[in-house]
Amino acid sequence: MPDALHFKQTFRIYYDLTDAGGVMYHANYIKLMEQARSDALLEKGFCVAELARQNIVFVAPIQL
Repeated sequence: MPDALHFKQTFRIYYDLTDAGGVMYHANYIKLMEQARSDALLEKGFCVAELARQNIVFVAPIQL
């Protein structure tokens, strides 16, 4: 596959993202995917804020 389609992101999952059993709550995956998407765009030379100024926006989860 072309390199433009590949992006690898590593996360450290902290205890506060998990329940008492050490399982990460499913809603936290959305936050991590949003972070990865922003980082992937940045790595490929795009600025999320500049894209927004051009009315190119992405639906993002609500930050509580």
